[in-house]
Parts: sequence; C-alpha cells; structure tokens
Amino acid sequence: MFNDYTEHLIAQVERELMPYQKNLERTGVLPSYEKLLMHVQQHDYYYRFIFSPNAPLQFYFQYSKHIQTMIEESIMLDPSKHINADLYFAFQRSAYLGVVMEWVAQDFSISVKEVDNQLKLILNLDGSSNHVLSSL
Repeated sequence: MFNDYTEHLIAQVERELMPYQKNLERTGVLPSYEKLLMHVQQHDYYYRFIFSPNAPLQFYFQYSKHIQTMIEESIMLDPSKHINADLYFAFQRSAYLGVVMEWVAQDFSISVKEVDNQLKLILNLDGSSNHVLSSL
C-alpha cells in the first residue's frame, strides 16, 4: 500500500514539474527546485518517514531513482566539458537528497525559497563561473 502511495506522489511531482521542463527546453534556463520543495513540505509526513532510519530502504531508493531521472531530463551537459554523465547526475541527486534530508531533520525550519536559493548556490545553478569550491 505504501508503495502505491509512493507511486502516486511521484506521478504528482511529474505532473507539477512538467511546465518547468518545457520552460527549460524553450529557454535553456535551469528550473528551480522550489516546486519540488513545496511538494516535500506539503507531504511532510511521507518524507519524514522515508528519510527516517526506520523506513525500509526501498522507498528511499525508489524516490532517489525518480529524482535522478527528473534531473537527467532537466539538464543537458555540455559535451565539451568531458563530464561523466553518470557521475554528474549521481552527484546532483545526492546533493539534492542530502539537502532535503537535512531540511526534514530540521523540521522544515528554513523556508522553501531559502532552501531553493541554497541549492542553487551549492549546485551552481545560477550559471555563474564562480563556485563555492573554486578555491580548493
């Protein structure tokens, strides 16, 4: 039954984010995670469960796979950068999930807009050439 609910939530996220993906195709501008974060906050009981240490890992992995697929469909890598796509998308997925897990652990104490802004800064989605790790 919980697996059916997971599938229902995943389908809902896909419907809600379709306009963002179409906008990406037209403009080339990466969408924000705001809509997805709003979904997480609205269904906090579900996300508190799947990110808890007591939840079966299948739900985490099912959600994780879905997030990676959405990221892969939203971002086109520049072939001239010679970035391994599998590693890149795994990194993006893990970064997003890590931030969301921390946000849930902090009981959603940070606003959706601020989490979205932080994800953009962390993942360098603003298109700038400066990156938080550039000094390493």
